[in-house]
Amino acid sequence: MKKITKCMLGALMTGAMLTPVHAEEATTSIQYSKTSEYTLSIDSSVTVSSTTETEQAIKVSNVNTKSNEKVQIAIKSGVGSNGKVTLTRDDASGVTTEVTASLDKNGAGIGANEVIAEFEDQSTTATKGGKLYYSKIPADAAAGSYTGTIVYVGSVVARN
Repeated sequence: MKKITKCMLGALMTGAMLTPVHAEEATTSIQYSKTSEYTLSIDSSVTVSSTTETEQAIKVSNVNTKSNEKVQIAIKSGVGSNGKVTLTRDDASGVTTEVTASLDKNGAGIGANEVIAEFEDQSTTATKGGKLYYSKIPADAAAGSYTGTIVYVGSVVARN
C-alpha cells in the first residue's frame, strides 16, 4: 500500500511538473508633459534723453520651451506708424513730443504689433531682437516732464 501511494504521488508530482505554465507579459507606459513657460522682465520705466539715444533691454527668465516652440515678445500698443512713441507733457496742457523706437541703434522705427524679441529652449539670450532703442528727444521740445506708455505682449508660438 505504501508503495502504491508513493508511486501515485510520484506520478502526480511528475505530471504537475510537465504541465505547461501560462505566463503573460505586461508593460507600463510612463509619461510626462510640461507646457512651455517663461517670465517676462521689462523695465517699468525708461528715461529718454535729449542728447543721446536710450537703450532698453527686453529680457525673460525661467525660459523653458518645447523644441518646436519659441517665446515672442511684441508691441501691443503705444507705438504708432514708423515707430513713433508719443509723450504727453504731465501738466495737462496737451503738449506732446515724440521719440522713435527701433530694434537697432539709429535704426528705422518699428511698426505697431512688431515682434521685438524671440527666445528659445532654456536660453535667456534673444535669438531675435532683445533691445529697443529710443531716439533722443527733439531739440524743439517744450520744457516739462513727459510720459508715454508702451504695452508689450508675450506669447509662445510655433517655430518656423
